[in-house]
Amino acid sequence: YLISMLIFLSIGLFVAIPDIRYLMFLLTFGIILHILPMISIIFLKPSKEGQQLTQKPAFLFFYFVVFCLILATAPKYRRMEIYRIPSLSNFPNLIPGDQIIVDNWEYSENTPTRGDVVVFTFPEDGVSKKYIKRVVGMPGDTLEIIDNHLYVNSVDTMKEALKSDDIARLKKLSDQAQSLDINSSSYIEPTDFNEESLEGKNYVIALSLRDPQDVMSNYGPIKVPKGNYFVLGDNRLNSLDSRLKGMVPLKNIIAKAKYLFMNSPNQGEGTYSIDTQRIGKWIK
Repeated sequence: YLISMLIFLSIGLFVAIPDIRYLMFLLTFGIILHILPMISIIFLKPSKEGQQLTQKPAFLFFYFVVFCLILATAPKYRRMEIYRIPSLSNFPNLIPGDQIIVDNWEYSENTPTRGDVVVFTFPEDGVSKKYIKRVVGMPGDTLEIIDNHLYVNSVDTMKEALKSDDIARLKKLSDQAQSLDINSSSYIEPTDFNEESLEGKNYVIALSLRDPQDVMSNYGPIKVPKGNYFVLGDNRLNSLDSRLKGMVPLKNIIAKAKYLFMNSPNQGEGTYSIDTQRIGKWIK
């Protein structure tokens, strides 16, 4: 039992550091897991036939209750969670079938910063419908979109255009991934790709030519209220975000997207050759 407990604690320390709450949960779970068998010996008595151990039915019920309590409590202490991307709203950085790992505790002590990719809910949709977008505006920021250029506090975030080879590759990827988008019937094909920069984070966005009066291409200026954040999808003309749904309160931000570890499109959704470069990468 001592060796087993040490192994369990070592795994717990590796997973939980520096999060004391998750570590405490693992410690509690480990203690229960290792003490229950020893307690059971006390409640077992030898039978007369062959000196085999016979367990009392009442203690079986105790095992069941403890197991149910552990299952009920575990999600509240779970730091990492896996989400599957269903659409192209964050193309080219995330595509349908991407399996991403998010950190549910990232914002328990910290606050989102510009450029973070976050999981959240819009107040009007309730808690069941979750979105994933990029934070581009923080409380007090003034934002404006002019001809697809995002300005944060009067600073243009657009960098130089991508090279023609990169654009050709992304357009090909867009064609392949479009068949996997659950909302592909309303999808607007990107015609250009550019790089944006926020807080030193560089990432690629997808753009399309639209009517200059379109709110998706020209928006604001608007000031982000205290306690709220402005979010955009990286696929700017194919994203339901703050331009149409409004600000996101801090309390509605659930997690930060951290890591893309694989892509697994559903069977029957179309043919798509998985890009090995998408396996195992940090989300920028």
